[in-house]
Amino acid sequence: MYRINHGAVVVVTILHQIVRYLWYSPSVFFDPWLSAFRLNTLALTDISLLPFLLAILASLAFCYLFAWLINRLDISRVTAGVGLATLLWLPHAGLWTISQYLIAKIPWSGILVDVLGTLVNAALAGVILTTWRKRLAPQKPSQDETK
Repeated sequence: MYRINHGAVVVVTILHQIVRYLWYSPSVFFDPWLSAFRLNTLALTDISLLPFLLAILASLAFCYLFAWLINRLDISRVTAGVGLATLLWLPHAGLWTISQYLIAKIPWSGILVDVLGTLVNAALAGVILTTWRKRLAPQKPSQDETK
């Protein structure tokens, strides 16, 4: 039996923020994303802290749910962890986001930047949370059970 490794959840949450920062950096996907969403750098100078706090909260919630599922389903292979991450990603972050962005007439270049970035983070969670699990300490039998 395993229990949730809170340290692993925190590490993955921090890594999610780092990956997203790099993903949307000017050297990676910032320009195509900016263009697809019809934004300019001036529009991004006055952003509140709220989106960043929500991103951290969303990552934390996803990681705790994901760690619980990994333990509940007793997933121990990294490929199975990444597969489960993909299954969790597909209906909501994948298909739902794509449909909403298509309604908003966001070009595929922006859609792919967003949804694939989310998939990368989900897969990262699958790798780390599957390999970094905490085994429950064996319980000693009570006196009633030894009789």
